[in-house]
Amino acid sequence: MARLAAVVMLLAAPLLADQSGSDAYAAGDFDTARQLWQAEAETGSPEGMMGLGLLADRGLGGPRDADLAYQWYLKAARAGLGEAQFNVAVLHDSGVTGPRDPQTALLWYTRAALRGVGRAQFNLGLIFAAGDGVARNDALAAHWFAEAAKTVPAASERVQGLSGPVPAGPASPPRVLSSTLKDGELELVWTASPGGARDSFLVEVTQAPGTDGFAAPLMTYETGGSGALLTVPAASGPLLWRVSRLRGDGPGYAAGPWLGAPGATAPAGRIVILTPDTVTARGAAEVFAGDLRASGYWVRLDTHDGPTSVAAVQERSSVEYRFAEDLALAERVAVYLPGLDASDTKRTEFDGTLPGEIFVRLVAAE
Repeated sequence: MARLAAVVMLLAAPLLADQSGSDAYAAGDFDTARQLWQAEAETGSPEGMMGLGLLADRGLGGPRDADLAYQWYLKAARAGLGEAQFNVAVLHDSGVTGPRDPQTALLWYTRAALRGVGRAQFNLGLIFAAGDGVARNDALAAHWFAEAAKTVPAASERVQGLSGPVPAGPASPPRVLSSTLKDGELELVWTASPGGARDSFLVEVTQAPGTDGFAAPLMTYETGGSGALLTVPAASGPLLWRVSRLRGDGPGYAAGPWLGAPGATAPAGRIVILTPDTVTARGAAEVFAGDLRASGYWVRLDTHDGPTSVAAVQERSSVEYRFAEDLALAERVAVYLPGLDASDTKRTEFDGTLPGEIFVRLVAAE
């Protein structure tokens, strides 16, 4: 399959932000360009590192050295420069500096694609369309071709040329290849087996519970792609995050494992207890909440505006859930609560309900 080649083969020097080095390069003064980019690289400039990789890769001002070029590209890539990440991916994809490594190429293509590099987005589309080193996934291929089409005209034709979705088996969670939180920026890269054409992926980021025993999500992000680059709000404690597949054919999900900083503990489930705004009801709810927290659940108490008598519209308390996958959790909680059993669960629609989250709606006794 014909991939788009490395930036150094396609693009002119003005992509590099160090104008002095670029000017020298454009004038054919490669020795001066090397000196200027070397000075920049020594201060940590990824553009300077990229420039040095360019010179070594093309053999300008000295012998061509693919290994040295790779080292400079990798340093710039680790510093977050999308064009360098693309070049690292191409070198792994083509096997220039060693055995071909499609998995590592996929990782670096995705990092570059998340930073808006159209050539990386195009190559990801090719990889997922062909199943090259990963499970073939036309939905992911279509997503990345659509992104690439903004800057790479050939991508539009590729979307039209997809042969159709591969028959999907049971929904499975995405497999996270890389998960990094640094300086408030969360980068995630994953792959996924074929799913429904309208499936998407949900990233949840949450802080570990505070004194109230519950942590509302700091942020959520939904995408049809295979990665995310997110600026995470400031938090006072350790963070957790995960990626889940959301089914496009109805409320359903397949959740990946919770990941995160050391010291953060994943919940057994998330429970919101809704009580009438009375002292007695809230006191009983606090007791339930304490027992559930001791069992590893994240529990939050809130009030509801409904009637507070068994003679009112809702005569019994209930445990409510949105996703079919959370029925078992709802039944466990219902059986635990006094006076309820598994028949007191019901499926309902709450806007914003997250995977693994249920609501306990308590009705006050007379």
